[in-house]
Amino acid sequence: MGAGAIERAEASFDVVVTSCTYGNRMADLYDGRDGTRRNTYRVALGHALHNDNSGGMQWGDAYREFHKTAWQEVYRVLKPRGMFYLNVSDHIRDGAVVRVAEWHHDTAIEFGFKLYELNEVPTPRNRAGANGNLRVEHEVIYTFFKAGA
Repeated sequence: MGAGAIERAEASFDVVVTSCTYGNRMADLYDGRDGTRRNTYRVALGHALHNDNSGGMQWGDAYREFHKTAWQEVYRVLKPRGMFYLNVSDHIRDGAVVRVAEWHHDTAIEFGFKLYELNEVPTPRNRAGANGNLRVEHEVIYTFFKAGA
């Protein structure tokens, strides 16, 4: 767990809802000083991100390890039959779709979650940047549950 995290008892929550970062160019560490228009978490917040914030992580091993740890913790603190709602999206990198949502789904299943429902929600998306005309047209909302009594 990150600095300042509060340890919770096992099986103590009925529901966890999150929209994780997507490992896309929003994670660029660009600070806005050169005046070019870029949409990043750092620019939106107006300051550097904390080291434990996945908003500064591009898609890759560190991003996946961070989220494996997070989804394990979600599983641990959920009560049996507890619900886990996860909003996530694929993104375009070098003209190709990066299957971020599928990875999150598969990882959650590996940890013991069961898929209850999947919804694709059309969204307008950010049309700036090198792949502005190649955006994935939706986000995914997974509804998982923790099997048990």
